[in-house]
Amino acid sequence: LNITLIQTTQSIVKSKYKKSKCPECNKRRKPLDESHQICHVCYKIKRAYKYGLSGNKIVDDFIRHTQNNLVRSQGKMEFVPYEQFINIEFIAEGGFSKIYKATWI
Repeated sequence: LNITLIQTTQSIVKSKYKKSKCPECNKRRKPLDESHQICHVCYKIKRAYKYGLSGNKIVDDFIRHTQNNLVRSQGKMEFVPYEQFINIEFIAEGGFSKIYKATWI
């Protein structure tokens, strides 16, 4: 009986960009790349705003705040357009809201 143990190795690629203070969010993060001075988080947020979010300034500001202050273990908020839902079903109503259930496609 011949048993061979194979150990997998991972190569760790270190970013050549050091952390610096992002002019948008004032947090120390690595810049997106050489041509951008803003961090990758702010870049993604700006791209999302380019295509528009909810259209509601309060909601959009809240989404921007949650994405900017993201804690990896807690997830993030993002706006999902109505067109990206199917099987929309009303569940309940109360207080200041209506609750729906849907499938995000």
